[in-house]
Amino acid sequence: MIAYKGLNLLIILEKTRSVKNLAKEIDLSIYSVYKYLKLFLNRGLIRKINKQYVINEELWTDLKQLIIEAKSHLINSDERIPTNAKISRGGIPRPLGRFLSKIF
Repeated sequence: MIAYKGLNLLIILEKTRSVKNLAKEIDLSIYSVYKYLKLFLNRGLIRKINKQYVINEELWTDLKQLIIEAKSHLINSDERIPTNAKISRGGIPRPLGRFLSKIF
């Protein structure tokens, strides 16, 4: 499964970014960013254009919508609530969970 930082990286790749900008935006080392980018490139999730990276919407047409849903979840979630707590709303949206379990 993709790690939390990797998901954040995928979320900010909704717009084209350089490795340096990605590392700065999510507070990761450049080495770690390259590690995730290699994983995403190998699975065709992203593409590289002139030393910048962006979501590969040609292969993954629904990925952008899933990223928007994930971004909404991250914005609306409360880190103070334990992950095993039973609440009426929250968690990774089902389409996103199914999608991520298929590719990772």
